[in-house]
Amino acid sequence: MKAKLGIALSGGGARGIIHIGILRTFSKKIKIDALSGTSSGAIVAASYACGTLDLLEEYVTHLTRKEFIHFGDPAFSRGIFHGNHFQKWLNTITLGKRFEDLKISLAIVSADLKNGKQVVFTKGPLNTAIRASCSVPGIFTPLKYKGMLLVDGGIVNNMPVDILPQLGADIVVGIDAANQSGFFSFLERTFRMMKKISMGIDGMEWKFRRTGFGEMSSKLKSRLDLMARERLKNEIIKNNISKIKKLYPSKAEQKRLEEKYTVRHILSKALKTYYSTIKINKEEEADLIITPRFADISSVDFFKGKEAIELGRMYAQHYIPLIKMMLKEF
Repeated sequence: MKAKLGIALSGGGARGIIHIGILRTFSKKIKIDALSGTSSGAIVAASYACGTLDLLEEYVTHLTRKEFIHFGDPAFSRGIFHGNHFQKWLNTITLGKRFEDLKISLAIVSADLKNGKQVVFTKGPLNTAIRASCSVPGIFTPLKYKGMLLVDGGIVNNMPVDILPQLGADIVVGIDAANQSGFFSFLERTFRMMKKISMGIDGMEWKFRRTGFGEMSSKLKSRLDLMARERLKNEIIKNNISKIKKLYPSKAEQKRLEEKYTVRHILSKALKTYYSTIKINKEEEADLIITPRFADISSVDFFKGKEAIELGRMYAQHYIPLIKMMLKEF
């Protein structure tokens, strides 16, 4: 019986464009039986499975700043962008297909922010699964789906090689476009940036609710908005301490308030989830890991599509003989 090949495509922002060149070159010499992907890797994996790799390549190699900015539908809470325009574009790239319509096995990874667990999509609309997998915390708002709050799968499994055997793969190859820590250094930089700007309304409330009853420093008062100060003044006049205490929620109430998931809270939970899973070495579950070296392409260089694809072709050509040998000797 002929061995089946499964390929896992990692996230990595713009670096994930390299997957296009790799898959296109592999497919000319090797049959790909199963794919798994996270974040930008999910976009390329789904496009390949839908037969729209030409369309995706045309788009990323001719992307203009105007088109890129079009994705930016401001959210003002939980993230910079809603992601609705992005999801519509994903529907175009996937031809509106569902997993059930595909001729190749595909799995897309996301993460549930509520419990920090991995969510693997193998059924349903492709654009929904990819939108969830690409929801970088702080950038896109989390996707509400079946009681879950889904964000970028990179925080739990950025290169999902471990899923491929479940899809029937005998030989498992992982493509690490993030160079392992790239995505998370980006996430940490985003967290620090958002921490600074989240001291607006949402940030003031976050700080205020955790100061504790009795601490009425001038610094705290300066952060209260006009309505909050007026409310506090009225309560003091009435000398009704029990009502004043309502401004300072109990621990149980604070926990409930946290479920509102401000940008800061989303980023904090995302980082905690990542750090709790970072020690799990899934690379041992792969037969081969390909880690491209990017000289001058960062995770945000979305206008270097041609260079990334060409780099992918070069790496693929180098590894084709080895993969053929692995399949033959299985």
